[in-house]
Amino acid sequence: MQLERVFPILLLCDVALEVASIAGTDVAPARGPLLNALWLAVIGATVVGWIGLFTMVRAARPVYLASWIGYLVLLALGGPVTDTAGGYALQMLMALVGGAVLAVAYLSELRTNFRPLLSMEPVVPPATDGGGSSVRG
Repeated sequence: MQLERVFPILLLCDVALEVASIAGTDVAPARGPLLNALWLAVIGATVVGWIGLFTMVRAARPVYLASWIGYLVLLALGGPVTDTAGGYALQMLMALVGGAVLAVAYLSELRTNFRPLLSMEPVVPPATDGGGSSVRG
């Protein structure tokens, strides 16, 4: 299977695992404004990274990497946590898929397909003459 087809599937798996992980965890009491702000920053960077990776924007790769680094910092500063076996397995799957996304985005030949943000051209459907045929001007 080509990487152009595998990469969106990996991203969809990452989104699904992340949503399942968040939905399956108990909301912990606030551990301070700094950790809450870091948690919101990680969520925001992850969502922005996903959107950029889906659209093959080069700047999304470091944003997604930064979200993972922020998540690791959040885990380190969060203190001890108890989790169920299913929750732990879900987080391990999420980490494996996230690592695969980063590896494909940075280390495969697909890395050359990412475009700079400023060179992104809007997708404009061709004009039609009302009968369904394209009008080129």
